[in-house]
Amino acid sequence: MEKSDLKGTWKLSSFNYSLADGKPDESVKIKNAVRIYNDTHFSVFYEYENGKTETCITNYQLEGEKLTLKILHHTEPGMAGNVFTAITKVSDNKMTHEMNMDGYQIKEVYERIG
Repeated sequence: MEKSDLKGTWKLSSFNYSLADGKPDESVKIKNAVRIYNDTHFSVFYEYENGKTETCITNYQLEGEKLTLKILHHTEPGMAGNVFTAITKVSDNKMTHEMNMDGYQIKEVYERIG
């Protein structure tokens, strides 16, 4: 996969978050989410059902499907500086993003909107 496959705007179509014990984290209730990628950075904007919003801005490196990201800015200041690795796949206009954050499993599926 190339960075050009990611470039653009993506809207969340489904998600599954799981706790370290494998049980679904049903406390996460995302209303809308959008990712915007360029060649070096991506931003994620979340809107939750309770009205809360969250923003994350990262730089990233891509090696095949392995995406390594460094958080530059996050709504929660303690997240800035953290580095995570995700498996990111693009097929047609669909992107799957899977990441393990210290046992917390994130799986998000996005559709390209721009």
